[in-house]
Amino acid sequence: MVRAILDGRKTQTRRIGKFQKDDATELGVEYIGHATKGLEAVATYRAFPDEGSARWGLCPCPYGVPGDRLWAKETHYWDRFEKLPTTKPDDFPMDFYYRADGECCEQIPECQCGSEGKTKWRPSIFMPRWASRITLEITNVRVERLQDISESEAMAEGVIVKPSAGIASNFCGGNPGAAQFEYYALWESINGKGSWARNPWVWVIEYKRIKPA
Repeated sequence: MVRAILDGRKTQTRRIGKFQKDDATELGVEYIGHATKGLEAVATYRAFPDEGSARWGLCPCPYGVPGDRLWAKETHYWDRFEKLPTTKPDDFPMDFYYRADGECCEQIPECQCGSEGKTKWRPSIFMPRWASRITLEITNVRVERLQDISESEAMAEGVIVKPSAGIASNFCGGNPGAAQFEYYALWESINGKGSWARNPWVWVIEYKRIKPA
Protein backbone atom coordinates (compact mmCIF):
# COMPACT_ATOMS: atom_id res chain seq x y z
CA MET A 1 0.00 0.00 0.00
CA VAL A 2 2.96 2.34 0.58
CA ARG A 3 4.08 1.71 -2.97
CA ALA A 4 0.55 2.41 -4.19
CA ILE A 5 0.58 5.79 -2.41
CA LEU A 6 4.01 6.65 -3.82
CA ASP A 7 2.82 5.68 -7.32
CA GLY A 8 -0.31 7.82 -6.94
CA ARG A 9 -2.62 4.80 -7.26
CA LYS A 10 -3.99 4.88 -3.71
CA THR A 11 -6.06 7.95 -2.84
CA GLN A 12 -8.55 6.54 -0.31
CA THR A 13 -8.82 4.04 2.51
CA ARG A 14 -11.60 2.29 4.43
CA ARG A 15 -11.76 1.63 8.15
CA ILE A 16 -14.48 -0.16 10.11
CA GLY A 17 -16.65 2.27 12.09
CA LYS A 18 -17.76 1.63 15.64
CA PHE A 19 -21.39 2.48 14.88
CA GLN A 20 -22.42 -1.06 13.86
CA LYS A 21 -25.81 -2.68 14.34
CA ASP A 22 -26.17 -4.64 17.58
CA ASP A 23 -28.89 -6.86 19.04
CA ALA A 24 -30.80 -3.99 20.59
CA THR A 25 -30.45 -1.31 17.95
CA GLU A 26 -31.45 -0.77 14.37
CA LEU A 27 -28.81 1.52 12.99
CA GLY A 28 -28.71 3.73 9.94
CA VAL A 29 -26.03 6.24 9.05
CA GLU A 30 -26.30 9.51 7.20
CA TYR A 31 -23.38 11.69 6.25
CA ILE A 32 -24.06 15.31 7.19
CA GLY A 33 -20.67 16.87 6.56
CA HIS A 34 -18.70 18.85 9.11
CA ALA A 35 -19.63 22.30 10.34
CA THR A 36 -16.17 23.39 11.36
CA LYS A 37 -12.84 21.64 11.52
CA GLY A 38 -12.71 19.10 14.31
CA LEU A 39 -16.45 18.62 14.73
CA GLU A 40 -18.33 15.41 14.09
CA ALA A 41 -18.70 14.16 10.54
CA VAL A 42 -21.73 11.85 10.57
CA ALA A 43 -25.04 11.44 12.31
CA THR A 44 -26.11 7.98 13.47
CA TYR A 45 -29.79 7.15 13.69
CA ARG A 46 -30.73 4.70 16.42
CA ALA A 47 -34.25 3.44 16.95
CA PHE A 48 -35.06 2.22 20.45
CA PRO A 49 -37.98 -0.30 20.16
CA ASP A 50 -38.62 -0.36 23.89
CA GLU A 51 -39.12 3.38 24.03
CA GLY A 52 -41.00 3.66 20.76
CA SER A 53 -38.92 6.65 19.76
CA ALA A 54 -35.83 7.58 17.83
CA ARG A 55 -32.72 9.47 18.80
CA TRP A 56 -30.07 11.23 16.81
CA GLY A 57 -26.46 11.41 17.86
CA LEU A 58 -23.22 12.62 16.35
CA CYS A 59 -20.32 10.26 15.75
CA PRO A 60 -16.87 11.81 15.28
CA CYS A 61 -14.59 10.45 12.61
CA PRO A 62 -11.48 9.26 14.47
CA TYR A 63 -9.31 9.79 11.41
CA GLY A 64 -9.95 13.49 10.94
CA VAL A 65 -11.94 15.80 8.69
CA PRO A 66 -11.16 17.47 5.34
CA GLY A 67 -8.11 19.65 5.69
CA ASP A 68 -6.46 17.52 8.35
CA ARG A 69 -3.06 16.04 7.55
CA LEU A 70 -1.80 12.52 8.19
CA TRP A 71 1.75 11.19 8.07
CA ALA A 72 2.56 7.65 7.08
CA LYS A 73 4.92 5.22 8.80
CA GLU A 74 6.92 2.69 6.78
CA THR A 75 9.03 -0.37 7.40
CA HIS A 76 12.61 0.90 7.37
CA TYR A 77 16.27 0.18 8.05
CA TRP A 78 18.86 2.28 9.89
CA ASP A 79 22.31 1.24 8.71
CA ARG A 80 24.06 2.55 11.82
CA PHE A 81 22.86 -0.32 14.03
CA GLU A 82 21.63 1.98 16.74
CA LYS A 83 18.38 3.30 18.13
CA LEU A 84 16.78 6.02 16.02
CA PRO A 85 17.29 9.47 17.53
CA THR A 86 14.35 11.59 18.63
CA THR A 87 15.31 14.43 16.28
CA LYS A 88 16.34 14.36 12.64
CA PRO A 89 20.12 13.88 12.13
CA ASP A 90 21.85 16.59 10.14
CA ASP A 91 22.90 14.08 7.48
CA PHE A 92 19.47 12.44 7.08
CA PRO A 93 18.58 10.46 4.92
CA MET A 94 22.09 9.02 4.74
CA ASP A 95 22.14 5.34 5.76
CA PHE A 96 18.33 5.28 6.01
CA TYR A 97 16.33 2.94 3.78
CA TYR A 98 12.63 2.32 3.12
CA ARG A 99 11.41 -1.23 2.61
CA ALA A 100 8.96 -0.11 -0.08
CA ASP A 101 11.87 0.96 -2.31
CA GLY A 102 13.11 -2.59 -2.82
CA GLU A 103 14.92 -5.56 -1.33
CA CYS A 104 17.83 -4.95 1.00
CA CYS A 105 20.36 -6.13 -1.61
CA GLU A 106 18.92 -3.64 -4.09
CA GLN A 107 19.44 -0.68 -1.76
CA ILE A 108 21.93 -1.27 1.02
CA PRO A 109 25.59 -1.31 -0.11
CA GLU A 110 26.72 -3.27 2.96
CA CYS A 111 23.94 -5.85 2.68
CA GLN A 112 25.20 -9.34 3.55
CA CYS A 113 21.93 -11.24 3.59
CA GLY A 114 23.42 -13.91 1.35
CA SER A 115 25.87 -14.99 4.05
CA GLU A 116 24.34 -13.72 7.28
CA GLY A 117 20.62 -13.88 6.68
CA LYS A 118 18.08 -11.26 5.73
CA THR A 119 18.45 -7.67 6.86
CA LYS A 120 16.33 -6.96 9.93
CA TRP A 121 13.94 -4.27 8.77
CA ARG A 122 12.38 -2.21 11.55
CA PRO A 123 8.55 -2.42 11.68
CA SER A 124 6.74 0.74 10.66
CA ILE A 125 5.42 1.30 14.18
CA PHE A 126 8.91 2.43 15.23
CA MET A 127 9.31 5.12 12.57
CA PRO A 128 9.66 8.62 14.05
CA ARG A 129 7.87 11.60 12.53
CA TRP A 130 11.05 13.13 11.13
CA ALA A 131 11.73 10.05 8.99
CA SER A 132 8.33 10.03 7.29
CA ARG A 133 8.37 10.96 3.60
CA ILE A 134 4.60 10.69 3.04
CA THR A 135 2.20 13.43 4.13
CA LEU A 136 -1.47 13.10 3.21
CA GLU A 137 -4.22 15.71 3.34
CA ILE A 138 -7.77 14.49 3.87
CA THR A 139 -10.08 15.76 1.11
CA ASN A 140 -13.33 13.98 1.99
CA VAL A 141 -14.86 11.78 4.69
CA ARG A 142 -18.04 9.73 4.45
CA VAL A 143 -19.62 6.50 5.67
CA GLU A 144 -21.05 3.66 3.62
CA ARG A 145 -21.43 -0.10 3.60
CA LEU A 146 -18.22 -1.95 2.71
CA GLN A 147 -19.74 -3.73 -0.28
CA ASP A 148 -20.96 -0.44 -1.77
CA ILE A 149 -17.45 0.20 -3.08
CA SER A 150 -17.48 0.82 -6.83
CA GLU A 151 -14.99 -0.48 -9.37
CA SER A 152 -13.30 2.92 -9.67
CA GLU A 153 -13.11 3.29 -5.90
CA ALA A 154 -11.57 -0.17 -5.60
CA MET A 155 -8.90 1.01 -8.00
CA ALA A 156 -8.44 4.13 -5.83
CA GLU A 157 -7.72 1.79 -2.91
CA GLY A 158 -4.50 0.89 -4.73
CA VAL A 159 -5.24 -2.69 -5.76
CA ILE A 160 -3.55 -4.21 -8.78
CA VAL A 161 -5.81 -6.22 -11.07
CA LYS A 162 -4.19 -9.48 -12.14
CA PRO A 163 -4.98 -10.94 -15.58
CA SER A 164 -6.23 -14.10 -13.86
CA ALA A 165 -8.39 -12.25 -11.31
CA GLY A 166 -11.38 -14.24 -10.11
CA ILE A 167 -14.90 -12.96 -9.56
CA ALA A 168 -16.91 -13.29 -6.35
CA SER A 169 -20.47 -13.29 -7.68
CA ASN A 170 -22.07 -13.03 -4.25
CA PHE A 171 -20.49 -9.67 -3.44
CA CYS A 172 -20.67 -6.09 -4.70
CA GLY A 173 -24.30 -6.31 -5.79
CA GLY A 174 -23.81 -9.66 -7.48
CA ASN A 175 -21.82 -8.24 -10.38
CA PRO A 176 -18.37 -7.23 -9.15
CA GLY A 177 -15.55 -6.00 -11.33
CA ALA A 178 -12.00 -7.30 -11.21
CA ALA A 179 -10.77 -4.45 -8.98
CA GLN A 180 -13.66 -5.00 -6.56
CA PHE A 181 -12.70 -8.66 -6.30
CA GLU A 182 -9.06 -7.78 -5.62
CA TYR A 183 -10.14 -5.39 -2.89
CA TYR A 184 -12.39 -8.07 -1.41
CA ALA A 185 -9.37 -10.40 -1.25
CA LEU A 186 -7.23 -7.67 0.30
CA TRP A 187 -9.90 -6.85 2.90
CA GLU A 188 -10.23 -10.49 3.94
CA SER A 189 -6.45 -10.88 4.20
CA ILE A 190 -6.33 -7.95 6.65
CA ASN A 191 -9.58 -8.38 8.59
CA GLY A 192 -10.04 -12.15 8.52
CA LYS A 193 -12.15 -14.69 6.70
CA GLY A 194 -15.82 -13.77 6.57
CA SER A 195 -15.20 -10.07 7.31
CA TRP A 196 -16.36 -9.02 3.85
CA ALA A 197 -19.63 -10.94 4.08
CA ARG A 198 -20.53 -9.03 7.27
CA ASN A 199 -20.65 -5.89 5.12
CA PRO A 200 -19.95 -3.44 7.97
CA TRP A 201 -20.36 0.32 7.93
CA VAL A 202 -16.97 1.83 7.14
CA TRP A 203 -15.35 5.21 7.18
CA VAL A 204 -14.18 6.18 3.70
CA ILE A 205 -11.29 8.62 3.93
CA GLU A 206 -10.14 10.24 0.69
CA TYR A 207 -6.83 12.06 0.58
CA LYS A 208 -4.12 13.49 -1.61
CA ARG A 209 -0.37 13.37 -1.14
CA ILE A 210 1.26 16.73 -0.45
CA LYS A 211 4.76 17.95 0.24
CA PRO A 212 5.56 18.02 3.96
CA ALA A 213 5.50 21.47 5.52
